[in-house]
Amino acid sequence: MSIRRLLAPVLDALLSLFSPAIGALSIAGPSGPRRLAPVSCSGPPPGDGGRRGVVSGADEGHGPTAVSVVPEVPDRDRGHRNEVVVVGRITAPPRVRILPSGDRLVSWRIGVARPRDPSRPGATGRVDSLTLVSFEERIVDRVSGWRRGSVVRATGALRRRIWRGALGVRSVLEVEVASVSPIGEGER
Repeated sequence: MSIRRLLAPVLDALLSLFSPAIGALSIAGPSGPRRLAPVSCSGPPPGDGGRRGVVSGADEGHGPTAVSVVPEVPDRDRGHRNEVVVVGRITAPPRVRILPSGDRLVSWRIGVARPRDPSRPGATGRVDSLTLVSFEERIVDRVSGWRRGSVVRATGALRRRIWRGALGVRSVLEVEVASVSPIGEGER
């Protein structure tokens, strides 16, 4: 059995977990892209005029939302990509920790509003809470003064950390940030 077939269910589970938060996705496979939602990450969406990415944000009155399409980048590993772009409001301010190695780690949480369900009028909007982390000094320095309520755009990759603690084996899924920029201001 190929490694691709072994990992496909795991990837499908991860994508189903995050697809409401990050929008439409597709997986590049040996027989071409397999659609997981109405829009594909492996090419421009219908009517996109040939552009390679579409960004949705806080322009529809529903608060910040996740970016739904990531630009395609040719990959020497046969289409394997781990790219995440999220836009959301900071719900837990950045916290810097110094690791035993001397490296600094910054972590913070953002809330990403899900699109409202038109079939449920009056329902409150749902929000996905995502933890963002970075070991890069430039990002640690940049975000350490940001405040709760600020709207930010972050790009990076999904990372699962697994460790053994007092309560047994634990794991967490985080976005390891490669770049981040503020979009709106938070609390003063």
